[in-house]
Amino acid sequence: MTPVRFLTAALYKFVALPDCAAMKDELQKLCDHEGVKGTLLLATEGINGTISGLPEGVYRVLTHLRTDLRLADLVHKESWAPDLPFLRMKVRVKKEIVTLGMPGVSPTVMAGKYVKPQDWNALIGRPDVVLIDTRNDYEVDIGSFKGAVDPRLKTFADLPAWVAQAEENGGVLRPGSLLAPGSLASGALKSDSSGPPGATASLAESGKKPAVAMFCTGGIRCEKSTAFLKMQGYDEVYHLEGGIWKYLEQVPAAESLWQGECFVFDERVSVGHGLKPGPYELCRSCRHPVGEVERASEKYEKGVSCPHCFGAKTEEQKRGFAERQRQVELAQQRGVAHVGATMPVKPRRLDDPVSHLLALLSDANSATQTSPPRRIVIALAGLPGSGKSTLANRLAREVNVKLGVKSGANLGSAIGNGPGVEPGADVALALSMDGFHFSKAQLACFPDPVEALKRRGAPWTFDAAALKERITQLHSQAEVAWPGFDHGAGDPVAGAIQVGAAIRLVIVEGLYLLYQGEDWRLDGLFQERWYLDTPMETAMSRLLARHLQANGNTQAVAELRLTQNDRPNAQIVAATRNRAEFRLRS
Repeated sequence: MTPVRFLTAALYKFVALPDCAAMKDELQKLCDHEGVKGTLLLATEGINGTISGLPEGVYRVLTHLRTDLRLADLVHKESWAPDLPFLRMKVRVKKEIVTLGMPGVSPTVMAGKYVKPQDWNALIGRPDVVLIDTRNDYEVDIGSFKGAVDPRLKTFADLPAWVAQAEENGGVLRPGSLLAPGSLASGALKSDSSGPPGATASLAESGKKPAVAMFCTGGIRCEKSTAFLKMQGYDEVYHLEGGIWKYLEQVPAAESLWQGECFVFDERVSVGHGLKPGPYELCRSCRHPVGEVERASEKYEKGVSCPHCFGAKTEEQKRGFAERQRQVELAQQRGVAHVGATMPVKPRRLDDPVSHLLALLSDANSATQTSPPRRIVIALAGLPGSGKSTLANRLAREVNVKLGVKSGANLGSAIGNGPGVEPGADVALALSMDGFHFSKAQLACFPDPVEALKRRGAPWTFDAAALKERITQLHSQAEVAWPGFDHGAGDPVAGAIQVGAAIRLVIVEGLYLLYQGEDWRLDGLFQERWYLDTPMETAMSRLLARHLQANGNTQAVAELRLTQNDRPNAQIVAATRNRAEFRLRS
């Protein structure tokens, strides 16, 4: 089985976008439709951001951006992860896509010279080049290039003041100075700078400003920082093309002059050579990366403090952080997301789901120029006995009827099925996750087969990985074989349902589609998440009646099944309610 992987794309470009505010809503709408998460910043000086999602969705967003001739040559950098590293999508309009706070600095006219990763080692090995890390101090703390100057920046906007100080007597940027191992009040050399590259340079006695090489994570800061130095009269200014990311991706570890890890602004925290996730975690109190040494410190308490912030937090603050961490751990045990981690909003009530689905289909046609547009996949969760299956099938049927009435004989062209689709073919389909139950034969091989069969219907009795893979296929493949469930035999049936190329809307119904337990994170796989609100006792009454009708169960047997299995499962599902965007009444 191929594991599901999410694509992360980092991008930026300095280019005049005077209409950036007008671009915002369309871009947000497209990202939401494609299930893409992350942040995109728009400003009159360009675009900057990192987005993540299923590869098809990410590539559609990138294609959309490049249809604007000003962004036709937009370059992005890719990395992959088993889970979605972002929780939300935000498109924002800002004054600058990276804030330096120096009017007149324009990378489009005066940026430094690009140096490719393969040529970087030779450049920073020159004794006359000052190598400067333009990232924030906490980023530099976990890794940098050998011999690089660390200005100890709190924000990028601190750079101009540091440059001014570094140009004074004794500073590494003073014309005609000698760059030697040591430190500045606001910019120390790395501790291992006893030798080149970049650590020792004898500048000419001419009083010329030194040659400078700058680098950052993805390259955007360097475009602006080198433009700033050029504006300050520096003639020979270089920056690493593609940033540290490209260097770690392209330069073999055996040839690398990079030391340590590279901090990244998502849940991976750090990456190393080959962009493999590193060993660091994030202190949730101060947001500083913490490694094995810091986590072994007596000043480290998960979610509360680390050696970097221990003395800066009051006891009252620490108690608050401790309570927050307790709630996070409780949420993890229940398999739901903690409010502090995802900041969910109260689900909105959806009174007319059919009209809503029709609007989504219409928007899908206008949001993309591809033919056919991306298939819309909706998650419908709810308690056992809530009526999910009945509702999902009714909604799919009503959408098909509405579209059939609206489009007459040419249904395919009305909803964007594209050529070759039979007129009048269904475009909406309801699917159940029941087909992903482990079979009785599989449960019999569990460490405790009796308990596994008794608790059938609990999260761990489903093949969550297979479900995740098949939902991914709904987005990436025109035709998908979906498993059914034979209630008479009590076992799944492989490939029982064929999802054809004509299907543009799928409603997947199931208990745990919003669940966040082990192997169950389905974030990014649905355009929308719905929850069917049903009172617990109403659902339990329905299930009791169902058990009494099945196999001639006695009242005692039916009630025991309800108590031992159905109600515990229902409580797990109920805890996921607030992960939905929309709430429907039963």
